[in-house]
Amino acid sequence: MKPITEFSADEIYAVLTRLVQPRPVAIVTTFNAEGLPHAAPYSFCNLMGVNPPVLALGPSANSLGEDKETLKNLEARKKFGVFFFDRAHMDTMAILASPSLTRWLDAGLEPCEAESASVPLIPSAASGFVCEWNSTHRIGQGPGATIVVLGEITGIQMPGDPTDYHPIARMGGNQYLDTRIPEIFEP
Repeated sequence: MKPITEFSADEIYAVLTRLVQPRPVAIVTTFNAEGLPHAAPYSFCNLMGVNPPVLALGPSANSLGEDKETLKNLEARKKFGVFFFDRAHMDTMAILASPSLTRWLDAGLEPCEAESASVPLIPSAASGFVCEWNSTHRIGQGPGATIVVLGEITGIQMPGDPTDYHPIARMGGNQYLDTRIPEIFEP
C-alpha cells in the first residue's frame, strides 16, 4: 500500500479516475446571477440515498483554488439540474461541456425552465434530475480541493422506455463506456 502523501495532485487524479470506473457522466445546469444558463460536465456525481433521494456532486476547486461557476450558481440559487446522455446524444453533451459562451445555441438547444424547476432543462437528455441544494462540504484547500455538494432530488426526467435506457459512463483518461453494448470508446 502506497501512502497518498507520495502522490502529486495530478497523480492522485489520474490514479483515482482510472481505479474508480465507470463513473456517471453528467451535464450540470444552473442559472448564473444574470439569469443566463450555465452548463458544465461532471463525472464525480452519483446517488447517495432514496429517502429522501439525494445526489452528490463533486465540483472540486479550479486550478487557482477558487470555486467553479457551477458551485457559485447553485449555492446562490439553491437549485441545479443534472442530465445524463446516451451515445446518440454524445455530440450535444460535448458541445455543452465546451467553454463556449454560446454552447447552448451551438448545441441547437434553447434552454427551457420549468416553473417548478428554476434550472435550465435539457429536454433531449436521456434522463435528468432537478435538485435543491442541501449542503456543501469543503475538504481540503487550494487547487483541486475536494468540494462535495448534496442536493435533494425534486424532479425526474425519465426516458420514454426505462428498460431501454443506456447512459454513457466515464472511464479513465478520454475513454467512455457505452452501457448498451458495453463497449469502451473514445469520442
